[in-house]
Amino acid sequence: MYTATAVAHPNIAFIKYWGNKDPHLRLPANGSISMNLGGLESRTRVTFDAALGADSLVLDGRKLNGEPLQRVSAFLDIARARSGVPHFAKVESANNFPTGTGIASSASGFAALTLAGLGRDSEARTQAERVLATPGESNFASMQAARALYTIRDFDEALAALQTIREHGPGYAPAWSVFAELQRDSVDRAFAEYRIFADGRTSTPYPPLLLACVYARSGDAGRARALVEAAEAEQDGRIEDGSSFAALAYTALREFDLAMDRLEWTYESKSDVSMLVTIATDPRYDPLRDEPRFQALLARMNLADVPRPVSSIRDD
Repeated sequence: MYTATAVAHPNIAFIKYWGNKDPHLRLPANGSISMNLGGLESRTRVTFDAALGADSLVLDGRKLNGEPLQRVSAFLDIARARSGVPHFAKVESANNFPTGTGIASSASGFAALTLAGLGRDSEARTQAERVLATPGESNFASMQAARALYTIRDFDEALAALQTIREHGPGYAPAWSVFAELQRDSVDRAFAEYRIFADGRTSTPYPPLLLACVYARSGDAGRARALVEAAEAEQDGRIEDGSSFAALAYTALREFDLAMDRLEWTYESKSDVSMLVTIATDPRYDPLRDEPRFQALLARMNLADVPRPVSSIRDD
């Protein structure tokens, strides 16, 4: 169980923004000028607990469901991906001012939720190891913990955890396991992981694009490029479902401009945007981190302040 509490203040806008430039991340279309109200506050406590079967929300002592809970859960999904905490959460928030009266209680509540929900990033390894050591933990929670180890670049431990999970469940292979094997220069193992990943996914563009990544890292650039071009040609030159994987394939081919074209289009079109949630920390994007266009994309996604990963796979 991991708990954090944060306090944020509501604000009154003097010049208010109108509309969102990014409905998915709820980024405003233009700036605003506002003033925080120091005497008023939203106090939010977030508890991630392996025993929970779903997220829950309590606001001012009342349990809420429906759209309010859906908004909080959608945010928590981003927090879970960023922090490496796989558990569901109980969110308890209280305002010392009337809720829903135009005093930005939603803004201050989500500000507090942001601080509380992301305040455990530095403990990702400890949390992941605790999840993996818990008898009877669900495959979903264990898989997210293994991915957390991958994200902090402990590829050996991540793959070891994945193998343990497979011993107690189906032989599932996430895409990151392929890249983890490539990180260890285990091309044969990467091909084996790819075959598990591709099983049952024949109707999507992901398998050939992932295979292109493996061929590129193995030195067969010609075959890798042919796979990417064929996948894009099937969708008239622009992959909608799988565009982020096309970006990864071009990254593996060291064709960074083409990779950034696909990443920027993914973000702007929202066609595959869920794959970009962990872009600031995901090892698969390490070769792009020094590219100005990549840094600009992080800024557009409001992720520029996320600490750079400790290590890099850029090996040119």
